Order: sequence, then C-alpha cells, then structure tokens
Amino acid sequence: MRFLQVFGLFTVGGWLEVAHAVKDPAYGPGDVDPNVALYFVSLVLICVWILVQVVSALLVDSFTQACRHEERRALVDDEEQRMRKRGFTKVPFPSIRLLV
Repeated sequence: MRFLQVFGLFTVGGWLEVAHAVKDPAYGPGDVDPNVALYFVSLVLICVWILVQVVSALLVDSFTQACRHEERRALVDDEEQRMRKRGFTKVPFPSIRLLV
C-alpha cells in the first residue's frame, strides 16, 4: 500500500490526499510540520524531474531511430537509381528493401 502511495506521489496524482493523511495534529488544524512539507515538496520535484528526463530520453531515442531509418531508405533508393542508370533492369538484391 505504501508503495502505491509513493507511486501516486511520483506521478503527481493524488499527492495532496497523502500529504493531508500524514499531517501532524499536534500542529493544529491546517498546520503542517515543516519537515513533512519539505519532504513532500522535494519528493514531488525530484520525481517530476526524473519523469521529464525519461520522457525526453524516449522522445530523443525515437526521433533518432526515425532519422536513421530515413537515412538507410535514402541510401537504398540512391543505390537502386545508380544500378538502373548503369543498365540493370532488376536490382540484384531486392531483399535489401525488406531490411529498410
């Protein structure tokens, strides 16, 4: 159960309910222990920063793979055009298209 609560904090979903559940009644109604507030604020900031880094890494990786795929496709197209200019009516290795 605690892991799910921390995961909820990590995804910035429902962290207010958890913060209200752990507030210390010794500080009075509406008051929160400064250490608990510091913990939750730092946890949320660190977790959001980690999530942003993971999402940006995934986006950069997918864009890089897409660029590589387009470069390979362009190389195969160029090679096919060169072969046809040399007089070949059929490309010697048509299965190379399947790899791109």
